[in-house]
Amino acid sequence: VFRNYQWGAEKRNTTLWYDDNFVGTELNVGVEYAEVAKACGLKGVKVSTTAELEKALADAIDGQMQRNETTLVEVVLNQEL
Repeated sequence: VFRNYQWGAEKRNTTLWYDDNFVGTELNVGVEYAEVAKACGLKGVKVSTTAELEKALADAIDGQMQRNETTLVEVVLNQEL
């Protein structure tokens, strides 16, 4: 899950169409998808750097192939808009 705390495409469209105004495109920072995954019985990992992402993906692949373990990786990104 790529996480930048917004619906970027919709936010961009509304800023273009409505003179830089936008409504309803900012997402709640309190929701953590990795934690939701854990609550659903999956492995959930939250990363914010390239190094963390590389390790999380390698671990997720290993977990799937060796232990039949499903992992959700939440990648925290910056907001571009």
